[in-house]
Order: sequence, then structure tokens, then C-alpha cells
Amino acid sequence: MVPYVGARVSRTDYINWIDNNRKRHMPDTGKPVGLILGTDINITDKMWLNVETGFFDAKSLALSLNARF
Repeated sequence: MVPYVGARVSRTDYINWIDNNRKRHMPDTGKPVGLILGTDINITDKMWLNVETGFFDAKSLALSLNARF
């Protein structure tokens, strides 16, 4: 197992142009910083499972099965 922790800063603005009129859509700026926790779990020498979760700015869970060629 290879555990890891990290910080994430994210913000995305969406700018919509219609007939030379610009409208900027900004997200809720109250939570731009998050925490990421995860681990890589070795299954074989060339295959591993990744589990990652996020907190504070988003509530997320990601799983992936990875292979090295």
C-alpha cells in the first residue's frame, strides 16, 4: 500500500458570449480548498487499485484499476 494526502485548490469560471455580450458565471467562492486522501494497493507487480476521496470543497470517491505495460 502507498497512502498519500494532498491539498487541492480549484475554481472554475464559465464565460458565456452571446452577440458580443459577455456574462461571467462564478462558482460559490466559499469552498475553493479541499483535502485529498488516497492509497494505491498493489495487486500484482504490474497492476494496482487506486482509491481516492475528497473532502471540504467536494465530497467524492474515485476507484480505478491500473496496469503497467
